[in-house]
Amino acid sequence: MRDFELALPALASEARSGRLRIRANPSYVVPRILSHRGIAGFEPETLAAFLSILVECPTSRFLDVGANTGIYSLLSASLSDWETVAFEPAVDLAESIRTVADLNNLSIHVEQQALGDADGIATLYLSTASDSSHSLVPGFREPENAIDVRVETLDTWVDRTGRTPGLMKIDVETAEPAVIAGAMRTLERRRPWIICEVLGGYTETALMGLLDGLDYIWYQITPESPLVPRREIFGDRSGTFPNWLFAPQAPAEPFWHTFRRMQIEVSRCVPLSQGNRRALPVPAFARPEAPLELAPTWESLDGRAACTLEVMTERHLQVRSDMAADAKVYFTHGSSMLDQPPTDADDWALAPGARRDVTLELTNHAGEPDIQLWVIQYSGTSRLGHTNMVCTPGSNSLRIEGLPGVTSMRCALRISGKGTATVGPLEMFEMV
Repeated sequence: MRDFELALPALASEARSGRLRIRANPSYVVPRILSHRGIAGFEPETLAAFLSILVECPTSRFLDVGANTGIYSLLSASLSDWETVAFEPAVDLAESIRTVADLNNLSIHVEQQALGDADGIATLYLSTASDSSHSLVPGFREPENAIDVRVETLDTWVDRTGRTPGLMKIDVETAEPAVIAGAMRTLERRRPWIICEVLGGYTETALMGLLDGLDYIWYQITPESPLVPRREIFGDRSGTFPNWLFAPQAPAEPFWHTFRRMQIEVSRCVPLSQGNRRALPVPAFARPEAPLELAPTWESLDGRAACTLEVMTERHLQVRSDMAADAKVYFTHGSSMLDQPPTDADDWALAPGARRDVTLELTNHAGEPDIQLWVIQYSGTSRLGHTNMVCTPGSNSLRIEGLPGVTSMRCALRISGKGTATVGPLEMFEMV
């Protein structure tokens, strides 16, 4: 079994963050991601939106439709007073939710069934790809097996139980339109908030047809705040931002303030332990009170460089580069000079022989931007040397070892080429 503790965000500014113990089959996808990346590395923008609803909306009932191993249910039950109901038709996944809930003394009602557009029995296709790709839709993924499961419409379930939702999270691998179709009366009367996965090329047209007359406001969940209302629902084929918020009314400014704060809280929830690696705090790309600072390059650019860096969150940068082949710029934390140690040196202390793994995610890659991760080492106020790597789409990892006499380090991005990319999060681990 995979057994680990998960750092939790603090919902209230004066609250202390807690921990959640996870025990699950080592083959399960979501627990594996959480053990390696923490909550900070699993749908962080969506989790921030989800937590913002729990904070800003009156306490009600959360329905986790397609719960899988139940991370959203576990967070709801751990961090709020919302009643939590998890719908998961796969027997082993439903039992996993119960196991972790019992382990943490949490109250989660698990409904071992599916929601759809009709009552009865349906076939659940168990994917060969992963436990997170099981679907009621034939042909969505190559199945290794199929089982019969009970299905109800949400309207039927509400009538049968007398329970109504204030928030729904729907992630059912292209069966989302069926869930919405079976919930029309509840959506019209109760107007719950909805977080819904939209996989590109599968469900957009059906979802728009169902939601068009319900007067919901559609937002793709991304790091920007406030989110932008959309007239069309579209799937992110890259898989970077697949989730949407369907809001029953336009959120007011306090909601977006909470959304920004929850993004910061979630970003702090890095893994508590990674075997022989210990997660270290990493300063933000740019603190709210400080502007971005571009370090001068070590040669004249002669007007050949055009590079824009936009802080999307404290952990994500949007890079737009349109530069001559031999031009480059550097972006770094805290100081505009790479030959000087960081001003926040306590956050970047390094001892001779100490080893660090510095990781950086690169997503939404378009064109041919050349983005390199640099780690520079210093002895007092003198620069000793650097280690660097070219970043490619996905996760990048650079291992460094403290040089003789080193006292501190800093990370920098070297940017050239022509194109765009989202950079972050930047994470750092100490080898112990």
